[in-house]
Amino acid sequence: MEKSIHRKKIAVRLMVFLAIAIFTKKASAQQNTPIINSTLIGSVKDSITKQPIGNVVLAIKGTTHAVTSAADGSFSFRTGQKFPYTLIVSFIGYQTKEIVVDGSPITILLAEKASSLNDVVVMGYGSQKKSDVTGSVGSVSKNLLVQPAASFDNMLQGGVSGIGVTQNSGQPRHANRSKKALL
Repeated sequence: MEKSIHRKKIAVRLMVFLAIAIFTKKASAQQNTPIINSTLIGSVKDSITKQPIGNVVLAIKGTTHAVTSAADGSFSFRTGQKFPYTLIVSFIGYQTKEIVVDGSPITILLAEKASSLNDVVVMGYGSQKKSDVTGSVGSVSKNLLVQPAASFDNMLQGGVSGIGVTQNSGQPRHANRSKKALL
């Protein structure tokens, strides 16, 4: 008799443990499901040319939620924020814009910012912000580029500080060698 009471107590404790485990799993599964209150679809274009702009950063003001537009200017937000909310749109060379969004789809037109041309350095393989460049930067004047020259290397010779151009051969149209002088 005593053994059966002991077994019943163990069975009851096991059932309580299993019930708690099952309810805890259901509760945690419900908490992991994100709540989607709005979906925003749209595109970003240049205000003058109406051409799409890629890699534009779009962020909801007051949150950490942000996306980047695709190469064709399109973007898609799925967020827990309810309409309306303020969208901050920014891209190098364009004015940052704040837009109150109350529905989808939306087309955002960005205006160019002429003063930001000094912030970007164009290189042979891409572009970077001037503040992010770790090496030296040389400027080429417009007058230097208009002068007739046999090659681009010859055009830079003497026009940009820190660049040394040497000719490998005395033959015409033979490749020159350019190197940056270490100062």
